[in-house]
Amino acid sequence: MAAFCALTVWLLGLLAGSPELHASLHRDAGLADHTCAVTLYNQGVENPAPSAVLLTIPQIVTVATVAPIEPQRTESPKDWLPPGRGPPGR
Repeated sequence: MAAFCALTVWLLGLLAGSPELHASLHRDAGLADHTCAVTLYNQGVENPAPSAVLLTIPQIVTVATVAPIEPQRTESPKDWLPPGRGPPGR
């Protein structure tokens, strides 16, 4: 799918840049009121279709209550480290 999309964009750019190639696709390519995918791409139109109106309905969400967490007793920080020592002797 990605290769197809990349090829389509490349082909539209090629046809938009070369009026001769664009005219080879259809005879009315040189007319002022001509509209096709190549002319829309050349003019920078990304979405020629009318935009759809999206409606969202709000939903009621219930949130469960959570019991408070009991604090855990921990040892004092002095017990976390090994006992202090002096530098090694020579």
